[in-house]
Amino acid sequence: MRLFRKTSTYLLVTLMLTGCGGSSSDNTAITPISISSTAPTTAIEDNLYSYQVTTLNGNAPTFTINNAPDGMNISNTGLITWVPLEGVITSGEITVTATSANKTTESQTFTITVQAINDQLQLVSEPENHSIDSGTAFSHQIQVIDVDDENNGQDISFELVSAPSGMTVSSTGLIEWQAEVNQSSNFAIDVAINDGGEDATETIHFTFSMDVLFYQKITGRVVNYHTGEPLNNADLSLYTTETTIESHSTSNDTGFFEVSILDTLAENKMTLFADAIGYGEHSVIVDSSSILQTQHIALLPNHVTTSFNSNIASTITYQGETLVDFPAASLVREDGQPIDGQVTAELTIIDPSLDINLMPGDMLTMTNQGLTPIESFGAMTVALVDESGANINIADNQLVKIRIPFASISDNAPNTIPLYYFDEKEGLWIEEGEANKVIVNGESYYEGQVSHFTTWNADRVYETVYIHGCVVDVNNTVISNAKMISKGRDYNGSAATFTDENGQFSLAVKTYSTVLVSGSQGSQSRTLSQIVLNEDITIEECIILSPATSTVKLTWGENPRDLDTHFYGPANEIGDDRFHISYSNKEEVLNNSTIYLDVDDTRSYGPEILTIPAFPYAGRYQYVIREYAGSGDILSSPTRVELNLESQIRIFSPPQGVVTDYWHVFDFVVSDTGEVIIEPVNTWLDNLPSTNSAPTVSTNNIGEARKNTLLKQAIKKKYYKDN
Repeated sequence: MRLFRKTSTYLLVTLMLTGCGGSSSDNTAITPISISSTAPTTAIEDNLYSYQVTTLNGNAPTFTINNAPDGMNISNTGLITWVPLEGVITSGEITVTATSANKTTESQTFTITVQAINDQLQLVSEPENHSIDSGTAFSHQIQVIDVDDENNGQDISFELVSAPSGMTVSSTGLIEWQAEVNQSSNFAIDVAINDGGEDATETIHFTFSMDVLFYQKITGRVVNYHTGEPLNNADLSLYTTETTIESHSTSNDTGFFEVSILDTLAENKMTLFADAIGYGEHSVIVDSSSILQTQHIALLPNHVTTSFNSNIASTITYQGETLVDFPAASLVREDGQPIDGQVTAELTIIDPSLDINLMPGDMLTMTNQGLTPIESFGAMTVALVDESGANINIADNQLVKIRIPFASISDNAPNTIPLYYFDEKEGLWIEEGEANKVIVNGESYYEGQVSHFTTWNADRVYETVYIHGCVVDVNNTVISNAKMISKGRDYNGSAATFTDENGQFSLAVKTYSTVLVSGSQGSQSRTLSQIVLNEDITIEECIILSPATSTVKLTWGENPRDLDTHFYGPANEIGDDRFHISYSNKEEVLNNSTIYLDVDDTRSYGPEILTIPAFPYAGRYQYVIREYAGSGDILSSPTRVELNLESQIRIFSPPQGVVTDYWHVFDFVVSDTGEVIIEPVNTWLDNLPSTNSAPTVSTNNIGEARKNTLLKQAIKKKYYKDN
């Protein structure tokens, strides 16, 4: 703060009288002019000083001023005006002279002392609103102008009137903050600035708005659907609505990826799209109940990878049959420019009978009645790139003929069926065109024409009824916003819904069908098999979600017709007795925990689902698969085991070697403290384990040539059923 000097006021006035005497032409006396006014000798900084000089005996006098400070003026009528500026403390000695018409003059000399005042603070520039991401540092230096004071940490003060917790402002106006919020927020920032308030100066305010954006991280892994092998360098894109890509990422060498979305957008349904070289693209739906879970994206290996000249008519064939028929010059780049050169095509066939989760997204379309479930009779993905790797597609006004192989379960397949494509931006199946059933060399296909490439699906809407029920946790507390899923056992469809605030749900299912019902919300439930007719049904007991629940799901192809789950473990605390769960003993109650074989499939494909709410005792638990019926073997069928342990998914596929009827997949080893370790075994056995002995590993040997033959057969048959 500037100290204002109190100066003494002084006045030095000199009066000079001239012009005595008379005219040479006459003896009349001339009265001299005189200044009758007294000059004010004080002024205030930045304020108008005025002094009207008045005279006596003057007739139309004129006025002049000598030694006037900058900015001081005198008018024709003798009005002196002046605005002393910042830093001026005195006018210095001033002389004003009045001259009459008869040339008599009088002068007045005086000095004006200027009283300094405290000037108003001013901002150098107006504040701007800011938007930053949570977790980042924010700083801003407030710039002020004060002609009286310096921004030295003492003369001017800065005070936060309103601000988020942790924000500071320094004594010189530096605002600093480490933005840490767990949801997107808006803050009103107000900094009061003053210089002491002398001379009634006002406090000024530096105000602005601060948007802090919080991004929800979505993490997961991309793996080979059949083997669980992590896929490196897979492309991930997260969509919300229309064409907006909210986030993009690439998986690392462990298959791990991370994408982010603004939390205010995460309240909506999202589509997580994945693609990798050599694999078909896939999409999963991420919603509010699953956003915090580790996303598991399993990609099918391509069935066909081929190249062709875009300028001539070309086809994509699989096992000797044409599945895609391109007219000449029918392809363009994304910018609409025609392709002139080689095109690489990847084709992946999806058999939803093996696993409805192979289908992108949820099996839903939009109709006049709203979101409506659909069932699939087969699907196929085609992706095209040019020589540079850029995506290409079908040109406008061009159509390409496709043939979709029938799904393994295609009961009551109509002769004509709508075609749907999956729109990852909307997260829905969109109807476009239709396909007709054709039989080529004894195999059934749906044949139609498409205008663009993505995943195409031969689908139809089906009649629905509802399964009603409730969901609770292990303490019988209702759970809201739990995701409930139905999956057809005898049709290729699924549907999903969420529990309300009372834990109640209504889940759409196909009339006259058998469905599997399960729930999840970080934790998972057991799987219930329900027979449905043409009326709604209600599940009497609430479904229980438990974070300790683990599941093992077994799926396979058409042949062998029946694979069976066998699960062994300690039946008491000391481990001298063992339990055995299988089709003949589907439940075991041990130490207040019930282990279930929820679903035992005997008609090919599965699933068979083992649910373990908790491991009752410490010790070793064994999971073994037996081929029960059919002319094929476990290896040649697309046999797959999916283990979900505390929401972490592991996938197992049969090993090479001499194929027997018994595949020992893995063991759980449970410590005394309850820690669970998974030990992959992946070995063929000569027989099933007994309840009081360890399993016997197959001692048969196999030559390398025989191994290679079996492996080639397995690869040929593994990814899609041979008809």
